[in-house]
Amino acid sequence: MLYPLQHALKPSRKNLYGVVPPLKDNIESEREALSIDARTSMAATALHFNGGKLLVGSYDGATAANMEERDFIDSLDRDEAVLWWHRNPDRKPWSVRLVRSEHGNYFYPDFVVCLEYPTGKPAMTRLIETKESTKDASRKARRVPKIYGKVMFVTKDNDKLRIVNDDGSLGVTFDWGDLNPAWNWMAELS
Repeated sequence: MLYPLQHALKPSRKNLYGVVPPLKDNIESEREALSIDARTSMAATALHFNGGKLLVGSYDGATAANMEERDFIDSLDRDEAVLWWHRNPDRKPWSVRLVRSEHGNYFYPDFVVCLEYPTGKPAMTRLIETKESTKDASRKARRVPKIYGKVMFVTKDNDKLRIVNDDGSLGVTFDWGDLNPAWNWMAELS
């Protein structure tokens, strides 16, 4: 991910790339604050060397996060059960995507998370989607991928987090500092 050093990304202990993705609302202003030369260096280019070619792509914001997702990322980084996490970009050929049951479009969950929970159990790679709309979550929950198991849908409810049940109602409550209730929910489905 090519991002301006003047706006260095926050380090992450557990993200596969070692950084917390930038905030969606800041990308454009941070890019505009760069000099013309810096903006040019951030553009997509091809570097030629020793008969080979390296393609460099400008950061397009596909993995950028909103504030709620950023708070969840901080929780993932602190949690001992999380071995690693990845911000799953929307609509990229390399993204984890699921076929939706109600139409032909794909669904791209926000996070791919590898957990060792309970401690000593084999690691499991699971999908998590942060949602504002519980109605949308209930539609997307109808399809369960064999590889990843049931997707966990999480929504913010005042200052807590809630798992969204398959019918769109709010389920298990947990907070930003203790994700164990969410991991228990996942472990029960395994």
